[in-house]
Amino acid sequence: MSATDPTPKHDLQIPLLSLPRVVGTAPDTVPFQVPYLGASQQPPPLGLPTGKLKVGIAWAGNPQHRNDAFRSMQWLDCQALLESDCAHFVSLQLNAPADAAAALGQA
Repeated sequence: MSATDPTPKHDLQIPLLSLPRVVGTAPDTVPFQVPYLGASQQPPPLGLPTGKLKVGIAWAGNPQHRNDAFRSMQWLDCQALLESDCAHFVSLQLNAPADAAAALGQA
């Protein structure tokens, strides 16, 4: 279906955010469980050094994005940080250049 197709036959139309009012939903009638997300108390075995903070880095976004120059940096801009011994750094970058992957030990 596209925006130019005619609206199919229907009995009722209502904006999505009007549904709670129409069906009589109130904050005290919405079922919830807090917290709704949980994590294991045991960290997963990642094969990473223990005792150091583990930091994932993604340094660039989509180069086709109109605002990419303000959203991304060159991976070499991270190099001074990577040389620090305060943490273990892991690349989370999609399609990382070969030189970046090699420098991070992932080549």
